[in-house]
Amino acid sequence: MENSKREKFEAFLSTLPAKKREDLFAAMRKMSAEERAETIDMIVARYEKQQKQSAPSKTAPAKTQEKPAKKEAPKKEASPKEVAPKKSVNPMTVVTWVVVVVCVFILCLTAWNNREDLKSLFTGETFPSESSSETEATTGMSESETTTSTETSAPETTAAPTPLPLASDAPDLTGVVVVLDPGHQAVTSERTETVLPGGTVEKPCCTSGSVGTVTGVCEYDLTLQYAVAVKGYLEQCGASVVLTRSVSDIDLSNQERAQMATASDCDVFIRLHADGANDSKTSGVRVYVPEGSEFLSEDKASAEILADLISSASGLENSGAYSTTAYTGLNYATAVHAFQLNLGFLTNSDDEAVLVSEENIYAVAVVLSQFCENFK
Repeated sequence: MENSKREKFEAFLSTLPAKKREDLFAAMRKMSAEERAETIDMIVARYEKQQKQSAPSKTAPAKTQEKPAKKEAPKKEASPKEVAPKKSVNPMTVVTWVVVVVCVFILCLTAWNNREDLKSLFTGETFPSESSSETEATTGMSESETTTSTETSAPETTAAPTPLPLASDAPDLTGVVVVLDPGHQAVTSERTETVLPGGTVEKPCCTSGSVGTVTGVCEYDLTLQYAVAVKGYLEQCGASVVLTRSVSDIDLSNQERAQMATASDCDVFIRLHADGANDSKTSGVRVYVPEGSEFLSEDKASAEILADLISSASGLENSGAYSTTAYTGLNYATAVHAFQLNLGFLTNSDDEAVLVSEENIYAVAVVLSQFCENFK
């Protein structure tokens, strides 16, 4: 290569940014000797033309060419930042998490709505599987703290503010001791207790019970209303009556309720319930006695009579009498005559309409007075 041509080619190269020089050299290395010579000739020719057009002196082009080099160099140095990939969130990841959260929420909601079924599954209740009655809570309260007098119970309840009128054939129950247990309480307990004495299967001590499908009445309120009315009626007949609770805001386990009955040496222990079922068609009156009762044969026959009497008075179907180990409140009261009376099902709209009526409350009070006469 001629010296003048080489100098002009090197002068041209000095005007290029380092990156472009490297790219040019890389391209030329791939060329043949003839192609490289032609390329250099072309570059030198263009460079000479630019020199003549842009500046009268030899130094001017160098200065003018340095300016673009200075401007381009920073651009190239900054280019990595400009083209750096931005961190983005994978849309599929977002969708997956949303689906997981929704599924967890649905599972929790389903578990809550079916808590009574889940409870029955793990507690080993043998009968009836659809009943929501029982599971009251364990407390450290003494018997004297949970049992209140007639004077204190009446103002705290809305049921039967005045004594129910005695029927013309009301029995004389003088000397008869009755313990009435209004099922459930306002707040479900988190504690557990064994279903059977000496057993290992546990379940919640107490729940708030069922809720009316039409009126929204709570079972714990309704059973207390019946208990207060029945207590007043039986006392007019001469009986001594003890309520296991006179308020709903209480924490009282099934075992404690049963212990109150056995400790009182009562003649009869009656537990009042208004159950719920998964099937809204489930209906009728039911009576249960403890399977381990000392009076099983006798009490089973009495339970059948009680179911028939309540069914006739209320107009609800007689669904029968059963012996069972499902209810803690009965299992711990086998030393007395113990009965669990399910007045009907709040989850059945027809039963509910009867259960909330004042006429049925009065009818139940009359029937229970007749029933208690058998234990005088």
